[in-house]
Amino acid sequence: MKIASKLFVIVILTVFEISITLWAVFEITKGATFHQLNSLHLKYSAELSEQVFDIERGGVINIQELQTTIRNVNKQAEDCLQLVNFIDEFIMKQIGTYHALELCEKDINYGNNLRTDLKRFENGDLSKSELIVALKNASATFKLHSNLFEEPIAQTVSFVFRTMIPLVVFISLFNILFITLVSRNITGSIRSVIRLLSEQRTREDLHSQINMRVTGELKTLLDVAKERIENDILNSENNEKLENLIQKRTALLTKANEELAQFAYKASHDLTSPLTSSKGLVGFIKEDMLNGNVEEAQLNLDRIYVLLEKQEKLIRNVLTLTKAQSTLDAQEIIDFNEILADIRVRLQASLDENNIKLSTHIALNSSFQSTLARVTLILENLISNSIKYYDPTKNSAIVTVDVKQENETIVMKVVDNGLGIPEDKHDDVYKMFTRFHPKISTGTGLGMSIVKREVEALQGSIDFTSTANGTEFVVRLPQHRKEADV
Repeated sequence: MKIASKLFVIVILTVFEISITLWAVFEITKGATFHQLNSLHLKYSAELSEQVFDIERGGVINIQELQTTIRNVNKQAEDCLQLVNFIDEFIMKQIGTYHALELCEKDINYGNNLRTDLKRFENGDLSKSELIVALKNASATFKLHSNLFEEPIAQTVSFVFRTMIPLVVFISLFNILFITLVSRNITGSIRSVIRLLSEQRTREDLHSQINMRVTGELKTLLDVAKERIENDILNSENNEKLENLIQKRTALLTKANEELAQFAYKASHDLTSPLTSSKGLVGFIKEDMLNGNVEEAQLNLDRIYVLLEKQEKLIRNVLTLTKAQSTLDAQEIIDFNEILADIRVRLQASLDENNIKLSTHIALNSSFQSTLARVTLILENLISNSIKYYDPTKNSAIVTVDVKQENETIVMKVVDNGLGIPEDKHDDVYKMFTRFHPKISTGTGLGMSIVKREVEALQGSIDFTSTANGTEFVVRLPQHRKEADV
């Protein structure tokens, strides 16, 4: 199974886990609502008994008051039936508690019959003594049903709790084990490749060992690297160029494998962390449910949701960063006005939330052809970073985007008056998993790595200056790209 497929399985399992947890919490909360409705049902049944007792002692029969009390009794039974969905009915039938719903239906029928008897009494078709008997029977039946209702509802809630919580814990443990296995497979493959490359072997032996021990995306990466090196060797015009090219490619491949090993370790850690935290929170939810603390359980569920959002964002960025590119993408005429307008729409919520002003200025003398997706990714990540690290202590937060043409070069500047990049992090800006202000931002730390990769893919350059007063990124892209080396 490929890495992307494994990550997709992890996300599906996590979403399933949270869905079951939320459903269980809602069902347990629904059980509390059933008990509350039954208490009201018992209260109105008692009121009906008092009214009947008063009539027996010679009191006046107040038809309107009796109708109101009977409607109140019926209302609780009707509300109970409305709370039940087809899943609840299925569960209750399987565990033998469905008769609780039948009690509600019987109460509704008793109430309807009793209201009919009151109308008959008003029309003179029913005597006072017969009405009193009907009222007493209905009151006693309502009380009996209230007492019988409690036990099956408690059994249903207990069944949901005893079934769903262990299931959630099992899925969490399985998810953690699956992630651990994926991490070990990635790290083991990378270490195996590094060990093979560091050993003194003939070219044929090295290729044979790699084919035997390496699979998946890493094998594809090495095959592409090997193919490009071989093509460079075949196209070299003299031994001196050939030797320099081999040394250069070997160095790049060694560096790439070292970075890949570091990437796998950090990615595995960041992917495991939210799930480990979620597991702990599930334990707290279990305790909260045992103690009846639904509000605290909901807060813990919200925290789990935030952790999953963070993990989902990391997975998307990992997939973007690791996408293989063996040739340059197709080029088209770039409309910066359209690109920036689309980016503004996507980031408008963040701009409005933090009261940030985004201004754009475009001044081009001629059309510019490039890869639309890459240019968009560069600008959106730079603008998003400026929004993310805005300075809330300043009177106004500003992000300015300038696009202009200098000779045969397109210059894109993204300037802000935000927090700036700490001086001790200037050398690490383009490294993976680097966060400028970890206490403020909850990002994945991959944004600037993606920007750097896309700029280099377009054969451009990127520089920045940053102080406590803000940051300026300058991206320069050639008007015409050179053909890529094969």
